[in-house]
Amino acid sequence: MLNRAQIAASRRLLTNLTGEGNTANHCGPYASVAMQTVAATALQDSERIETSFEDLAKAFGGKDCAPLGDLIYSIGVEVVPTITWTGDYRKLKITVTSPGDDETDALEAESIFTQQLRSLGTMRVVTGRGLTIGDQVVMDLDAVNAATVGTRTPKT
Repeated sequence: MLNRAQIAASRRLLTNLTGEGNTANHCGPYASVAMQTVAATALQDSERIETSFEDLAKAFGGKDCAPLGDLIYSIGVEVVPTITWTGDYRKLKITVTSPGDDETDALEAESIFTQQLRSLGTMRVVTGRGLTIGDQVVMDLDAVNAATVGTRTPKT
């Protein structure tokens, strides 16, 4: 059986579409009967009409927006999932990772700060050694075809 809030919500949805006073005339108790199948597991205020507005507008296309025939619409709701355990849930083993403490948070913050400081720091030219990981290189590369060496005109 539906509770009062669920009945009110389904009627509110239809009243917004059909106008005040027309819901009872057009739908009667059918909206609340339709909601009874999911009333026990439906989340509060999750009801929504899924029929497109265009289809509903066509259904009320008669004189003075009267329905052209039977009103057919779809209502969707969010429901609480049914959980079935395949084993004994009391024997589950859970590992929780500690979010840290003040000391580890301070070390992590210092590490992030140092990385950002390095990325914003001034670059220096280093000579006398080869490239290492983390080095940045700026170079001019001029490539020529070996078959045409000597025929190339220099850039001016």
